[in-house]
Order: sequence, then structure tokens, then C-alpha cells
Amino acid sequence: QPYGAVGVCLLGGSLHFTGHQEAARKHLERGLSSHVPPDLRLPGLDTRLRALVTLSRVMWISGCPDRAIATARDALNVAEKSNRPLSVCFSFIYTAAVFLWCGDNRAARQVLEKLMAHPNWHALPSMHATAFALLGALQIREGEVDRGIGLVRSAVASLRSDRQNLYLAAAVGTLAKGLAARGHVEEALSVVEGALAEAGEGSEMS
Repeated sequence: QPYGAVGVCLLGGSLHFTGHQEAARKHLERGLSSHVPPDLRLPGLDTRLRALVTLSRVMWISGCPDRAIATARDALNVAEKSNRPLSVCFSFIYTAAVFLWCGDNRAARQVLEKLMAHPNWHALPSMHATAFALLGALQIREGEVDRGIGLVRSAVASLRSDRQNLYLAAAVGTLAKGLAARGHVEEALSVVEGALAEAGEGSEMS
């Protein structure tokens, strides 16, 4: 049943975001091994693409970086074949995070550059802060610490004001690490303490 496969994929995504990674992996792999209607978009995005992106995150969390990278590349291929601007940009931004987490700086830079050069980039402002936070994290890792700190600091402010909490905690962590690397330990601690206070007040940041 194709629509049963879609439900399994959606359940796998829910399990991932609620912290049940092993169950998420099993559901996502089961759903992806079945026939998912290629043109079914919920909402706006190809279901198979969404499942592959989520599975790549699950693989990284589960300690399987090689499988995470391979799955992220599968997601990029699915998006490219769809030729849908939203799917392509979605695949760029969310695989960039996986590549960065797995230490593949080159791949992370490639997809971020493709995202920011895409004709629809300016029409997708909701992606900008996350993309800049990822680019800043990459710059910090590659030694452009001051430049990266500035980019991430600005991105954190935008993510917070727009209540985009999915990547906010990671961006705050990146900012704190960058500040600590520059010897600004008190400011780094203040950033972390502020984030913890927000989480305690129910900001959904985790």
C-alpha cells in the first residue's frame, strides 16, 4: 500500500524529532523500501526526499557517519531529479547540516554555495538564517573564526526573532564554541546560560 508507506515515513520523522532514533530508523527504512508515490508532497515537499533527509540525520545521531553521508547524497539526487526549486533548496540546506556534522567540509560548502546561488534563494527568506548559521559554523571550523562568529551571531538573532527553533540550539552552541576559541569565555558562558534559561521557560529550544 503506497499511502501506508507514506504514513510509516511520517511516523519515522515524528519518532526522530521526539528522540526515538532506533525506532525512527526502522520506520524510515521500512517506508523507503516500499513504494512512495513520487509526486506526493506533504506539504509541498516530496515525501521520499523528506524521509531521506530525516534518515540521514538519524544515521549521524546513531553513530553511522558514512551511512549518513550516503543517505544525504541520495536525498540530493532525488531532489535534483524532481526539478522542483523548493525540493532542491530543501535538500541543500538540510544535507549541509549533515555533511558539516560528519566532518565533510567540502560537501557542506558545495551545497551551501549552490543554495545561495539558486535562482529561488531570495524567494525563500525562511531558509536564510539557518543557511548563514551553517556557513558561519563552517568558517569557524576552517579557521575564519572572527568572520564565522559574526555570521552565526547574526543568524542566532534572526532564528530567535523568527522563532525558528529547529537549528537554534545548534547555532547557539556553535557561537559559544567560537567565542571560547577566541578566549571570550565569559561571553560564551553567558550565551549558553541564556539558551538554557530560554529552554527552561518553554521556548521549545532543545
